[in-house]
Amino acid sequence: MGCSCDDRPTGDLPLCDAVIDLARHLHADGVIERVLGRPLPVVVFDVARPGWEAHATEAANPPGLIEDFKAWLRAAGEI
Repeated sequence: MGCSCDDRPTGDLPLCDAVIDLARHLHADGVIERVLGRPLPVVVFDVARPGWEAHATEAANPPGLIEDFKAWLRAAGEI
C-alpha cells in the first residue's frame, strides 16, 4: 500500500491497509470533494503507534494534499 509501517502487529495489517485503501478510493471517486465541497486530507492515526500517522496519512492522500499537516507535524517535532 505504500505505507512503511513495519512496526505494526501482524493482526493490524489488514485493518491499516483497508483504512488507507478506503481513503484513497474516497479521493479517487471524488466523494470527499463532492460531500465536503473541496478536497480535504484524510488523517489516519493510531494512538498505540505514535509517529505512524505521518506515513499512513501520506499513503492515504493524493500528493501535495497533506503539506499543511506535515508542516504541523514538523513544528510539533513529530517528524
